[in-house]
Amino acid sequence: MRLLLNQKFNETTQILSQTWIPTKILAATLESTDKYASGKLVAIAGDSDKARWQLDPDKKNNLALHYTRKNVCTQLRAQGGLRWRTCSRNC
Repeated sequence: MRLLLNQKFNETTQILSQTWIPTKILAATLESTDKYASGKLVAIAGDSDKARWQLDPDKKNNLALHYTRKNVCTQLRAQGGLRWRTCSRNC
């Protein structure tokens, strides 16, 4: 699946957050993120950090990328000023 972005619109805000999670609760934290994230999480094939796009069909101007390296959970979010759509064929 490919993710297509359109940044034709005016304002986009990018937010980067990184959180260190203790090893003993890391697995439970990641499971909770997957379970309660709005929209759906789509894995990026072949990514060594198991990165996932968070896609919410109700909020097409919001997009987030989640990944974890060692004990640091990173979220990069773009809000407003963009539109996204997915496609599974040549687009």
